[in-house]
Amino acid sequence: MGAVWHGIKGARASPRGERFAGSLSAIKARAPVLGGNFGIWGGMFSTFDCAVKGYRQKEDPWNAILSGFLTGGCLAARGMCNWDPGHTDQALRANL
Repeated sequence: MGAVWHGIKGARASPRGERFAGSLSAIKARAPVLGGNFGIWGGMFSTFDCAVKGYRQKEDPWNAILSGFLTGGCLAARGMCNWDPGHTDQALRANL
């Protein structure tokens, strides 16, 4: 999906006659980033899935649900590291 998105984006940003080359260039530039992000997501999900299974000693759909919840929370916390502290304070106050 990411290759399609960045391929179209690269083709649209390229001049006429160079669209195919621009498309491939954009895909090659973003592929390592997309692959790394997918690897982080998959690794975290698998880690949490095994941890939840070990803790609960059960094999049911709740393990995947909890693993997805924990993975999403960690990725959201990771994204907040780049925030300005003023924005974080405002967001916390808005939720109170």
